Amino acid sequence: MTIIKTLKSVGAILLLFAFCALLLQCSSDMPNNNKTDSSSIVLNISVTQPCLEIIPSLDKSSTIQKVIVTVTASGMSTITRELTGSGDTWSGDISVPQGKARTFLVEAKDANNIAQYSGSTTRDLTQTAETIDIELVAQYPTAVTLSLGAVTASSITINWTQSTDADFDHYTITRKSTSGNHDLNQDRLTQIRTGVSSTTYTDTDVTEGTPYYYQVWVVDTESLGRTSNQVNATPSAQQVFEFTVNNTALTDIIFTVNGKGTITIETGTFETISFSSNPGSITYSAYTSGKTTGGTVIGEVLNWTEKTIDVSTVSAYTLTLYVTSSYFMLYFTNSGYDDVNIIYVNYGLTTQQIEDSFVLPADNVKYRLGYYAAETNSNVWAHYETADVWNYFYQGTDFTIPFTDNQSVHITLVWEAQQNYTGKKVLDKKTPPSCQLIEAGALQGNYKNINSSVFVGCK
Repeated sequence: MTIIKTLKSVGAILLLFAFCALLLQCSSDMPNNNKTDSSSIVLNISVTQPCLEIIPSLDKSSTIQKVIVTVTASGMSTITRELTGSGDTWSGDISVPQGKARTFLVEAKDANNIAQYSGSTTRDLTQTAETIDIELVAQYPTAVTLSLGAVTASSITINWTQSTDADFDHYTITRKSTSGNHDLNQDRLTQIRTGVSSTTYTDTDVTEGTPYYYQVWVVDTESLGRTSNQVNATPSAQQVFEFTVNNTALTDIIFTVNGKGTITIETGTFETISFSSNPGSITYSAYTSGKTTGGTVIGEVLNWTEKTIDVSTVSAYTLTLYVTSSYFMLYFTNSGYDDVNIIYVNYGLTTQQIEDSFVLPADNVKYRLGYYAAETNSNVWAHYETADVWNYFYQGTDFTIPFTDNQSVHITLVWEAQQNYTGKKVLDKKTPPSCQLIEAGALQGNYKNINSSVFVGCK
């Protein structure tokens, strides 16, 4: 009995060993992106100083106190090491587990532990020893946004957004009498060292009638700098700001400027609205449509919904209004011997419109009607009042919509002998085929508001 028990115990142990061996074999056959084998990495770090042709020379060179490398990868603990060296050359050895997508981030920090230079690379580590070279580039300050303030005959005021950089040191203002890039040293006007919240400056050393161009530089504790946008102004006793609006649409535009009122800008013309000084921003809205001689709207009313323009950095502004390719203007010429009293546009489509509030006489005159949705399958149906027949035209077959801004379509009806309508099918019906009856004027007055960024825009 004892022998049998012993044999059973030995068998169980052997079975356990066999199972463990099988697990080890399976484990060795499976891919592992994060092996326990490590690579000995030699890091060579070079620091590239600022390019003096692009960023003008400042007060001093950047001072590096330490260089830190951080290695990260999915499924691996973060590794951080401090390297040795000085000046522009640093190096060090680091052991990193082998595997894919090991990211090395290197930062050169100043005495305040702020990264002034940085560089990175991502590698797949498969060898026991590898050498990696990483170049560090300067981390310049974040630029601020400059705007124009009050302008008089003897002064110009500029304002800018506050710097949010942790290593901010001061602002430097540069000024030139011509546009173009500024040199931080040659064009320096003044330095503002009263703190990060000092975000305005009034220049009183100006001559009336002379233009001046300004930029504001953010300079950090390592004397690295980055410039803002540029603004300009000309001192004068009365600084008039002109806002010009061009109407390139095919109809007059009713244009409203908040605080200045409403004007009509005729098609193909422009109007200039004057302000006694730069308003900072202008809020406007506008609309246009086709109309009868009596003022009845034809087709869609197209709206430029209310929009605000930032004009704080310019001395004048021009706005151009146009109708996009989503709509077309319909022109109509009736060269027959019967008046047209009903017109369908886009019959059977969701953009269908009916016009029955006017009559197009058979006088061979080109009439401008209204704006309609431009569809690839747009169509136009015209009804002859006395003959009581319909004539129809289809996009792509009988007319072509170019699908461009400020586009139009011109349709001409021709009545020939024996009451035949040239090139079009004549239907002796009061309404188009399968037409769902629409009461006279049912669609009139349903003005359509349009998103200005999609249908109607400014450029």
